[in-house]
Amino acid sequence: MKTEKYIGIMIKRARKELGWSQEELSEIVNLSRATISNIERGNCRACATVIAEIFDSLDLDIRLLSDLIKHKHAVDQTYLDTRERIIKRHLLK
Repeated sequence: MKTEKYIGIMIKRARKELGWSQEELSEIVNLSRATISNIERGNCRACATVIAEIFDSLDLDIRLLSDLIKHKHAVDQTYLDTRERIIKRHLLK
């Protein structure tokens, strides 16, 4: 699977967990909804700053990208660990 596809899957999962639509995310990161859709499907090679901004908006750990590049198979566990920490942090507020 292409790296862009993995990135898109992570973004889509995180967006849905937050209950956001593509439109809501697009407004936050100042991109079109179509661009968000293309990124989520892995059909768009967005620049690093755009991906970093999306990750930041979704409260995703940017280190997921280095894990993805080095060890694609480790991404799911890193993603789950990161999401678990975020959920716990939000619950404790």
